Amino acid sequence: MKKNTFILLAVFILLGNRAICQGSYLLDEDFDSYTVGTFPSSWVLQYPGYGSDLQVVTNSEFVSGTSSLKLEGKSNNSANAEFMLTTKPDMVWLEVNVKITYEGTTFMKNYPHALVGFNNNYRSSFSNGYACVSFLESGSIVAAGTTLQSYNPNQWYKVKIKYNVPMSTMDVWIDDVQKGANIAFTANTSKYNAVLLHGGNAGHSIDYFDNVKVWEDTYTGIDKVHGENSIQIISNQANSIITINCTSEASEQLVSIYNIQGQLKMQQVLQEGINDVDIAELPKGLYVVKAGIKASQIMQKIMKK
Repeated sequence: MKKNTFILLAVFILLGNRAICQGSYLLDEDFDSYTVGTFPSSWVLQYPGYGSDLQVVTNSEFVSGTSSLKLEGKSNNSANAEFMLTTKPDMVWLEVNVKITYEGTTFMKNYPHALVGFNNNYRSSFSNGYACVSFLESGSIVAAGTTLQSYNPNQWYKVKIKYNVPMSTMDVWIDDVQKGANIAFTANTSKYNAVLLHGGNAGHSIDYFDNVKVWEDTYTGIDKVHGENSIQIISNQANSIITINCTSEASEQLVSIYNIQGQLKMQQVLQEGINDVDIAELPKGLYVVKAGIKASQIMQKIMKK
């Protein structure tokens, strides 16, 4: 019985990871609509790098379409292009193509030639990044101190980041291969509000960015795996209480809460009517709620904040 339960839970988790509901993009930018030789008007140039006149849309390098954004940074003076987001979800994805070139080398091996991620545009410090992936002078691609792989100059890479805001963690893919999972980083107290493309400050960095996409991970769980509506999760804000409505035919059944690794963390017997499940003692994170058995069984993911 335990084996079957674990298999069903594992299948549910896999389905949840695949069912990334990608609605309309919060940002879908290929830079093709801008005049070559100008800075894109929908973006903000936060720092000028090697000079404002060098931070421009170019048709000399691109992955698709006709153009990309070129940013040139210099030692201790990056070129930061930022796109302000009006919607800032707690589970958000960023995808961008990056190509790194540079002139000369420096001894600043831990400085980035390029960086992509999220930012808080309103803070005055340079260290405003959230869920950032860096291409270092050392030749490594790094996320929050975790080395993901090496890179070659003059080669395009597709970077994909899944940012879990409440947990301050990220998952990272390079060229559609996952390189890091649940990488923790220290986030600023102010929430991100912008996409960050960073022409690095490790010498003279000349970087190209194309196909920038941002979308919300809108997956909220499988509300009903099978059966009747004898059990309903009617509240899953998951601050401290999960509310479950249970009809008489499903009373005396169990609600079980598992962490994302499939470990049972708590159980409670359901009674007819409204059941409040207190999860205040659980650490913040992603959980799977399983309620009922057989025809009345439901499963749903919740995020404890």
